Amino acid sequence: MLDEMSPEEKRAELKIEIFDEAIESMERYGRYWNGYISRTLRFTLVDMLKEAGFENVQVQEIAPDWEHVFYLPEHHSLVDSIAQKRASGIKIV
Repeated sequence: MLDEMSPEEKRAELKIEIFDEAIESMERYGRYWNGYISRTLRFTLVDMLKEAGFENVQVQEIAPDWEHVFYLPEHHSLVDSIAQKRASGIKIV
């Protein structure tokens, strides 16, 4: 179904579902974790975040739970250890 969506429909879906949450997390923590966004939509969200002022945002699908993390470059060294903590049940963004 996602493959049949136009770029505008994908953006609208993300705006409704997660965009505000992603912006809030990026502003507060410099990163946003999402365990359910599809691979099809992740780069649409990257584009939207860049347009919202996070020009250097990066995305990685990270083990062990294979969550997507959208983050600013200065947080790169943190995301692996945070992913391990999140997988062990520690609530951390």
